[in-house]
Amino acid sequence: MDVRKGIHFQRGVYAVLRFLFGGLFCLFTKHTAKKYKPKSETFLLLANHTCDFDPIYAVVDTKSHMKFVAAANLTRGFGGWFIKNLAGPIPREKGASADSVV
Repeated sequence: MDVRKGIHFQRGVYAVLRFLFGGLFCLFTKHTAKKYKPKSETFLLLANHTCDFDPIYAVVDTKSHMKFVAAANLTRGFGGWFIKNLAGPIPREKGASADSVV
């Protein structure tokens, strides 16, 4: 699986959504975004999933493009088509080894 496939389109989707909804999201959740600039082009961001909005907070607070690891069942079906093409997550089967994800 090539994780770089469609990355330019996905960067555009993230930028548009961040511009249109990032400020509103922070306003409604009373989140004060501190922009984070990674020291390296490649980085690993680990979220502790304190709430369901952790991925959104990560996108709002970081201008760098990110790839998310998601359960493979989220990329199936009609709704999964949108998630797969707009966000481009790296699918991971539950109970399977995570070696291929790394």
